[in-house]
Amino acid sequence: MIKYFHIWFYVIAGLFGILHISNYMGINISNLFLSPLFAIPQFILGIILGFIRIKNGFFYAVVFHLIMNLSLLIA
Repeated sequence: MIKYFHIWFYVIAGLFGILHISNYMGINISNLFLSPLFAIPQFILGIILGFIRIKNGFFYAVVFHLIMNLSLLIA
């Protein structure tokens, strides 16, 4: 399992991005092909949160996610 950790890391980050596609739009046939473009920022955030979780722990990743969401909500 540890041998494939880097693969699982990016798969989980990708799932994080895909899960957040609905933040932008409802999924339908017309915009289904463009949805991966909208998931790129969430994929990058998933990688960043993953690194924070590995280096500092789960709590810090959750706090960083909360700060990111809060800053967007305030803006």
